[in-house]
Amino acid sequence: AELNWGAGLTISLLIFLMGQFTMLSAYATTKYRLNVTRIAELIFQKAGIPLLLLALVFKVIPFALLLPFIILLYLFRAFSLWAFRYKTRSANHFTKPGKIISFWSYSIFAFFAVLMHQAIIDIDTLMVGSLVGIGEAGVYKYAFYIGMLVDLPRMNLVSLLFPLISKYQSQNDTSGIDSVYKRSSNLLFILGSFIIIAILPNLSDFFNIIPNGSNFEHSKYVIIFISASKLFNMVMGVNFEIIASSKKYYVILLINLITLGIVIISNRLLIPIYGISGAAFATLSVWIVYNFIAYLYLKIVYGFTPFSMATLKIIILLLSFLGAYYVIPIHSGNSIYNIVIRTLSSTLFLLICYKMSLSTDFNNQCIKGLRLLRLVK
Repeated sequence: AELNWGAGLTISLLIFLMGQFTMLSAYATTKYRLNVTRIAELIFQKAGIPLLLLALVFKVIPFALLLPFIILLYLFRAFSLWAFRYKTRSANHFTKPGKIISFWSYSIFAFFAVLMHQAIIDIDTLMVGSLVGIGEAGVYKYAFYIGMLVDLPRMNLVSLLFPLISKYQSQNDTSGIDSVYKRSSNLLFILGSFIIIAILPNLSDFFNIIPNGSNFEHSKYVIIFISASKLFNMVMGVNFEIIASSKKYYVILLINLITLGIVIISNRLLIPIYGISGAAFATLSVWIVYNFIAYLYLKIVYGFTPFSMATLKIIILLLSFLGAYYVIPIHSGNSIYNIVIRTLSSTLFLLICYKMSLSTDFNNQCIKGLRLLRLVK
């Protein structure tokens, strides 16, 4: 019981510090100081935790001190942004009751938002472990992270767009927010579709070349469903960020609460029948529901929508490319050759999107890249 209480308090402390970092990161980005957030994350998380693990491997620190040191890293990470906030605060900021209440209410929101979001992400792995077995949970997580590759562009773009969204929110510029909503959807949909086209047709050959690939081959549908869920997130653009930066940010808690209930029930029903594929399908279903609720909220309350005619064109292109790979399959005795040929041919998708001007931001980035290579003036 003491161990459980200790573990619970430790996890609660870590989540609290993660929530503080999330809340203070939002503050830093609204001040157009995104580098502050990135430096803090780089020092205390990207570099700090690997160095800590190296110290453990080389027996510089005992295993018993690993978790306390991790908590200390998260504490310093949150404290660094607290120091930034103190330095950049406005006059009498801490003495105005309205400011104090607003700040701490957002702090509490950040804590529970991070807690529930993390639960939504990780509950499927825990339930696979408890209902099917630890071994299958490991296979599921392995396939899950392959599917997560689709989400990489969104993770990077969101950090860049959040300050702009916050600026439009503070200026009550609804047309600017709607424009970012549509543009982010088009750009992310193109990039996500390209990754999907590059990954899914290569799955069989991928399992052929990795060691003991036959042990993981049944996780193919996990990769497909997780990839599809992340692609759906990208189609929906920055809906979460728009709500989280608005005055009604607390709506996110309600959406997370509904989503958490659905993910627990769907996993409980599907995992015993379909195993890890059932868990992945439950995740896909949950993210569809999550994004659909957020979309309806933004559509009804603000009139925002991420969709345009470009969305339909990208869908048609995506389905055409995936269909072509199965109608005209590329098969040879060499799996590496197959993967290389399919991946190179998938770049044709990007070329068509560029020629059709489906995203001005995508075209602008392509032109910048070509200029760096001195292929265009």
